[in-house]
Amino acid sequence: MSKPWLSRILQIAGTLALVALAVSVYRRTDWCKGFTPDGIMTLLAGIIAFAAVIIQIRSSSRQVREQITAQRDAEREETERQKRAVANAILSEIDETYRFLLRDVHGFLRTIDPKRENLRDILIKSFVARFPILDANAGKIGDLGEDTVGNVVGSYSCIRAYLISLDNFALSHERWLSKPGDALLEERTREFLSDVKNAIPSLICLAHEASKELCNILSKKFEAPGIALAAEDMDALREEVTKMGDGGIIGSKS
Repeated sequence: MSKPWLSRILQIAGTLALVALAVSVYRRTDWCKGFTPDGIMTLLAGIIAFAAVIIQIRSSSRQVREQITAQRDAEREETERQKRAVANAILSEIDETYRFLLRDVHGFLRTIDPKRENLRDILIKSFVARFPILDANAGKIGDLGEDTVGNVVGSYSCIRAYLISLDNFALSHERWLSKPGDALLEERTREFLSDVKNAIPSLICLAHEASKELCNILSKKFEAPGIALAAEDMDALREEVTKMGDGGIIGSKS
């Protein structure tokens, strides 16, 4: 269907053509003698001209509609291209974060008891939280869909909180190493270490879910080694999360 404004233009053009025809016939016809051959020829010429105008208008209208459709298709394709580009970039950043900031730390802390471990044997460096891809595309992630956006934003929020916990532990651990006899400082350091350990399983679960949804947008297989998160044992992670949840409830009662 044509746009309302396009239909309006068609109506106006048709009306003008009809008026022009009527005026031409009126001026070239001797009404005292009725229709003369000259008047009839003028009428036929006017009808032909009118038909030509209408055909031209309809042709122009069709061309405009085709142009509008083509423009919409181009805009839709560009929107989809940008959406896929953002999804692919975010997927890469989340997976890189997992590879370098989560996987190895998780493997290291999995068998460590923060309450009893010798703190001198633990060395975890702090990291500066920089996410250039997320920051550069903050205004575009809304195009990824409500569920995907929720998981992506949740993942990044938890990653930032996790890095803050890492930083807190690293700073407190450094202070404790200079004052190993400070029991209060040691207790605080162990609490920070516990925060780091407890945050990782849930964080990996969030990143895993967000990455799967991003792969769906990209029509890309969610599999390792291309996507490191795909190699995670999710059943084991969920078991860790469940155990920590029970521990948290018990701890709150004591």
